[in-house]
This record gives sequence, structure tokens and C-alpha cells, in this order.
Amino acid sequence: AVDVDFNQFEAGDVASSRMATTGAARAADFLSDSLGTWYNAAQGTLYAETIGPGVATVCMATFSDGTSNNRIGLTYGAGAAGFAVVTGGAVQTNIASPNAFNAGVVNKSVAVWKASDSAVWLNNGNAGTGGGTIPTVNIFNVGGFFDGIVDYFFTPKTVEYSEVEVLPGNK
Repeated sequence: AVDVDFNQFEAGDVASSRMATTGAARAADFLSDSLGTWYNAAQGTLYAETIGPGVATVCMATFSDGTSNNRIGLTYGAGAAGFAVVTGGAVQTNIASPNAFNAGVVNKSVAVWKASDSAVWLNNGNAGTGGGTIPTVNIFNVGGFFDGIVDYFFTPKTVEYSEVEVLPGNK
């Protein structure tokens, strides 16, 4: 399992930027790493706590081969959490959670997948479901598109939404 926290601890009642930005704009936080033995090519669960951005569609986290032709991605778009699987350039699944992001607060998104079966939840709502073939991937990317990342957690098995809260690393 992999747990990526973007925690920030500081004095005061208003949070500032996670990195110094005095006098200059900066790109959003971004993490990219090669997949290791912790990754399971057959199935997985990706959990994200984020504050929804004010843009059309962004990837919160993706597994890919470095191209857009083979990827597994948890996305934010049209006010909801989404999940897309693309194999060999063909969209296998592209689903959205039935309920919307809540503005200005932390939203919890979960995507689970295995061969011919996938689902995405947002804030413990009903699941959007789909299927398809899982691609071969070797890179994990988190963030880079908006500054609203709170926590990401990946486990190499499929779990139900109710189980996510008790996974190691989640509160």
C-alpha cells in the first residue's frame, strides 16, 4: 500500500501555501514515481481526499505508461469524481459518481478496479460502475493540476467504500 499525505501544520487560523511563494506564482504540488512491488496489476483501490478545483476536468491521480493510451485515473470533472480506464488508446470505462463535489471542503473519492469491473464513489454516495480491460502501467502520478490535495491512499486490492475509512493511514 502507498499513502501520500500533504499535511500542513502551522500556527494561526488561516493556512498559507505549502511552499514559499513570496512574490511569485508556483505550479501545483506534483508527485511522480515508478511503480514498485506494492502495485498489483490485476486490481486496486485508490482513495483521495481533495478540495475540488474550479476547472473543467483534471486527474487527481493516475497510473500510466507515460502516455494517455494506457492509464487508470481518478478524476474531477463536471463537479463530480470520475474514473477512467484506457487500454491501447481505447476507453474501457469512463464513469462518474452520481453525486457532486462540495465546494470549499474536503471531499472523499474512492475508485476500485479489477478485470471487467470498476466503480467510483464520492462522499459515501452511490457508486458509478463500469468495466473493461486493465492496461499495463509503470508510473504513478499524484496532483500537479490544482492545490487542493489533502491525502491519497492506494491499496493493491479491491475494497468497499465502507472499508476505506479503516485502511491504514486514513482517519
